[in-house]
Amino acid sequence: MFHHNQTTTLHSDGSVIIQFVANGSLEIANHLFTWGNTVEIVEPHSLREKLCEMLEAAFQHHKATTISDALNH
Repeated sequence: MFHHNQTTTLHSDGSVIIQFVANGSLEIANHLFTWGNTVEIVEPHSLREKLCEMLEAAFQHHKATTISDALNH
């Protein structure tokens, strides 16, 4: 369950399309972040871009930060 007003469409290939209306993209992007590569944002494009920005920021942070750097912040 993604959202209380969602509709779900099951496809013969096993994929599922979930549609819903939400007030903010940040909360949805945070939730989708936890699903990793098991979810694809089809629309809206702005939500897809938001998730990509979050993934890139997390990647850059963890790629560049050492344990000692993290402990000092």
